Amino acid sequence: MEIGAGAGSHTQLEPDGDYVALEASDDLAAQIPARDGLSVVVADCEERLPWADDTFDRVLAIHVLEHLYNLPAALDEVARVLRPSGVFSVVIPCEDGLLYSLGRHVTTKRIFEKRYNTPYEWMIKQEHCNTAREVMAELQCRFRMRARKFFPLVVPSVDLNLVLGSEWSLS
Repeated sequence: MEIGAGAGSHTQLEPDGDYVALEASDDLAAQIPARDGLSVVVADCEERLPWADDTFDRVLAIHVLEHLYNLPAALDEVARVLRPSGVFSVVIPCEDGLLYSLGRHVTTKRIFEKRYNTPYEWMIKQEHCNTAREVMAELQCRFRMRARKFFPLVVPSVDLNLVLGSEWSLS
């Protein structure tokens, strides 16, 4: 299952077989291209999900967790529907890290403020309500880290990278 599947760009990268694309937006869910074995479900991952405990072998969250206002509830639901031997794969931006903040300051922030003639900080705080450190702390409360990778450097630092990928398990 992929939470926050958006318009389904990741569904094409997954191997054939059963795949559940969970999306909260009806409009985005309608854009997910159909394929054999794909189920598109419209539901909010921050509320009780429509599956029994221990349903999924793998759950994906790709650039989603930083957006969730009730991150603890969403992670509790992932833990509930993930099988004990399952894997929770996460990719998040290094939000609030030094390199990520610097990159935003010289790119997106400048473009946004020039285009809309308004400050950028209010918008990004609404959009990315969780920092990388906050997301990692919440994950560590519920899961055990199996692996993690930073990009673009291999240095294990939120401040010196742009993206953090990690895999988690329940035990």
